[in-house]
Amino acid sequence: VSYVGEPTTPLTPPTVPNQKAASVEELVALFDHPNMETRMRAVDEIVDRGGSTAFAPMRDALASPSPLVRAQALWGLKRLAELSSTDLA
Repeated sequence: VSYVGEPTTPLTPPTVPNQKAASVEELVALFDHPNMETRMRAVDEIVDRGGSTAFAPMRDALASPSPLVRAQALWGLKRLAELSSTDLA
């Protein structure tokens, strides 16, 4: 089978920073990444690190217009046992 048609520009995958070296803010920014695995790994990294430094950036992400960002932030807060009823409002 041969494709005959207009040539296209090759797709380049989006870049992903080294999540082990990323700040919490950089990890939260990945909540809007188009790849679900990247979003999930960002939450995993935040949870693995633990600590209260992630609570405020994740709560800030709850105000995002993106449902992907809000869902990842809720999931992360739940996994850190920090999800409250006010976060769901």
